[in-house]
Amino acid sequence: MQTAVRNDTAAAVAATVETRCIDPAGATVATASAPVQLPPTATVNVTYYVSLPNPQRWELDAPRLYRAVTRVRVGAGATDEETVTFGVREAHFEPATGFWLNGKNFKIKGVCLHQDGGAFGVAVPLGCGSSG
Repeated sequence: MQTAVRNDTAAAVAATVETRCIDPAGATVATASAPVQLPPTATVNVTYYVSLPNPQRWELDAPRLYRAVTRVRVGAGATDEETVTFGVREAHFEPATGFWLNGKNFKIKGVCLHQDGGAFGVAVPLGCGSSG
């Protein structure tokens, strides 16, 4: 996880970033925290790791979503809190078979034709690609 923490004060601050991961049923399944030293009027990116045991995968027919609730603490009190919703999935492409999501092969149907103007980019001359 990565969290940007901003100190709007004129003094340096020692803080702690804490994250709880909540599964689709509402249970806390993982927690992590990291200390951070915040210089005056500065933003610091804090990177830390969270491991989800046996995650429930986000599927097309069952979009299981987790919530990451992140708090910034200074002393005993929380100064800020943000909740981010996310899904866990594994996706990749294979040249011979195409798109795979969570170990299942899916055929992607349709194409994107909005930039077929070659060297012209998205400003396609009227005569390109038309029969008339």
